[in-house]
Amino acid sequence: MSEITDFYYGIGTDHSGRYLREYRDFTVDQLEQTHDYIQWMFPNMEASQYNPDAPLLTYDDIDAFMDDQLLQNAASVMAHDMYNFYMNNAQIWITPHNHNYLRITRIMKFLNAIELQHPMGCSEADRFFAMAVHFYAAYPQKIGKETLRFWLDASEYKA
Repeated sequence: MSEITDFYYGIGTDHSGRYLREYRDFTVDQLEQTHDYIQWMFPNMEASQYNPDAPLLTYDDIDAFMDDQLLQNAASVMAHDMYNFYMNNAQIWITPHNHNYLRITRIMKFLNAIELQHPMGCSEADRFFAMAVHFYAAYPQKIGKETLRFWLDASEYKA
């Protein structure tokens, strides 16, 4: 087991001593203003420039997520929570150069890496990409073409 799988199983904590289940109790303000959780909730293979304490996703972690229904369920819950946050709070995060654009990129990379499927038949990463493109179409000047390129790259990401 790894820091990431222990965290997702609910037996390990992040660098601040929080369990994954505690993230579900975050308020909208906490989701927006707290900057050190997203790297634990959606770990990537690339080091975070914002949270040096975040673990790196490994191929063993990816295999564990792909093989274990408990890990998939936990990842699905986290993806659902963040999807709802973005869909219901656009007025908070759609501003020029907003940090949530990078968060969405990170989320899509993680979901693609673990190949998480949505119950409706598409991948969770594709669902996030569709949401991101929807918001880009509505707010192209605020989001910008560079962000759209990052999202496109993340939508095609393979670990």
